[in-house]
Amino acid sequence: MVSFFNSTLSAIAVKPYLKVYIVICINVFSANALAQKEQATIIFTSEMTEIGTVDRGGYPELATLLKEYRNKKNAIFFVFGGASIGPSALSSLDRGVHIIDILNSLEPDVMGVTKRDFSFLEDELSLRSYEAAFPFVLSNIIDENSKMNLDGISNSVIIQQNNYKMGVLSIIDDVAASEYGLKQITVLNPQKTIAQQAKLLRQQGADFVMLTYSGSYIKLEDFLTDHIVDFILHKDGYIKLSSGIKMPEHPNYVFLTELDQVAVIELNWQKNQPDTLKLNWHAVSLPSYSKDAEVLKQVTDYQTRLSGFMNERIGLTTKNINTSRKQVRTQENAFGNLIADAAKNYTGADIALINGGTIRGGAIYGANHVFTRGEITKELPFRNKLVLSEISGKNLLLALEWAVSDVDNVKGRFLQVSGIQFAYSVKKPVAHKVSRVMINQKPLVKNQLYKIAMTDYLINGGDGYNMFKSNQRLKFEGQMNKLVSNILIDYIRLKQKVSPVVSGRIIALTN
Repeated sequence: MVSFFNSTLSAIAVKPYLKVYIVICINVFSANALAQKEQATIIFTSEMTEIGTVDRGGYPELATLLKEYRNKKNAIFFVFGGASIGPSALSSLDRGVHIIDILNSLEPDVMGVTKRDFSFLEDELSLRSYEAAFPFVLSNIIDENSKMNLDGISNSVIIQQNNYKMGVLSIIDDVAASEYGLKQITVLNPQKTIAQQAKLLRQQGADFVMLTYSGSYIKLEDFLTDHIVDFILHKDGYIKLSSGIKMPEHPNYVFLTELDQVAVIELNWQKNQPDTLKLNWHAVSLPSYSKDAEVLKQVTDYQTRLSGFMNERIGLTTKNINTSRKQVRTQENAFGNLIADAAKNYTGADIALINGGTIRGGAIYGANHVFTRGEITKELPFRNKLVLSEISGKNLLLALEWAVSDVDNVKGRFLQVSGIQFAYSVKKPVAHKVSRVMINQKPLVKNQLYKIAMTDYLINGGDGYNMFKSNQRLKFEGQMNKLVSNILIDYIRLKQKVSPVVSGRIIALTN
């Protein structure tokens, strides 16, 4: 093309400087025309603890979506963001084995590990990683025994489709260890880890670096503006419950805000020019897709095996009950009272505490509803057990202050109580909110010891309750190694009818 125009220009009268200018323009045009465009697609989702739901779809619908894109495009990356091994009713029995089995059928390129994937602690997560046909990535933890990453977990990976290489990082925030009672690992500084690992991935040949994460205390947009990572993938189906959360504005920050959503991310760039990357994405809803027959059978098989056991009728509630996330994490709750009362009764304690984050069903039960074993297990999916110990009035006051220290952000540390009544001021500063504490109708005495029932999770410092770690554990009559869910089931079954209500145990003062 260039030689043709040169000969043409020679045949006509054109000033030399204009001839040079035209030739340069032609060369630029030719180079741009010949530049090869590269394209890839990423399918991303997470937070799928339930294997099949009527209202928000599940793995059968996700399988259909993946087949649709894999059939029409070549370079399809499926990045699963984790947060799914637990908690759920079925995971409480098999510790998430069924989730990995189903994911193996969907063939993710990688799974980013989140703090929720530690629902059954470190050793169980390691076991799940060896059952998976895809890599687990968590970049900012260290196993205190080996001084390396947790067994089976990678600091980072490079995944490849066609000739395209994507580096993958995943991080958790530094409160994850205390929130989930993790003793074996230490969480490393997320910001420092991202910078180091992203540089290493590029040195290893990654075309782009992506980051997934879990936690609400990590500020990440600077890593995009500084080109340390190329895009960030995140899903938080409960983000709307928190107050004061600013949504990211960077175009390469993919943020899903509904539990039924999947992100379809289109990447376009010029060959050998990764800095020309253009990212466009949109969210699709799983219920809009049909169910894949093979994965549906897999899901149904799991559900059928346990249906007889899970459908066992336990007992009736004469009152309405709401276990939605905001209800159990920000205020006194009837179901929370029921659990705390059952714990107090089982151990013979003076008082009982249950952290709101233990309750996960997110359901509404009408008056005269008959509970099934499956419903109670879904409400209390963690494998927590009860502990009886002693606590001073002073430390109990510290615990109540901690419980109401971050109510606006709907944290699981909020306590449901039995044998305790207290008030707290919404407007007063942290550590000075709680007042009018009564223990079984008597004022709290700071130097008095009280027998207290709580979960093993709490006494080990879970959710930041470090004041419980030094508590002496006590034996009690009829002590057995029962799960909290089974204790509640026995409590309801014995009574046959329960009538839990909000009774003024926790009062929020707004003035």
